[in-house]
Amino acid sequence: MMEKELCGEQDVVANQELDRPLSGIIMAPLVGALADKSKSRWGRRRPFMVGGSVVVALCLLTLGWAKEIVQSLVGNTTFVSQTVIRLCGLR
Repeated sequence: MMEKELCGEQDVVANQELDRPLSGIIMAPLVGALADKSKSRWGRRRPFMVGGSVVVALCLLTLGWAKEIVQSLVGNTTFVSQTVIRLCGLR
């Protein structure tokens, strides 16, 4: 039952599996181009690594309270786990 709740229907899971490569196609060149033009005093890549780490940490914390967060915002628990998993790109 928990697996069905986390993963959802097959078409939803298929869409989630497609999100990762598509986001990589878009984000990798975008962040790379921005980092190449960056003239930060901390270097070109370091600010992006720190920013990315903060975003990932927040997403992982959000996963722990996914149901409660989305339930308080939306009030509908049927797509709670799928929404957070998709936003964090974990599945």
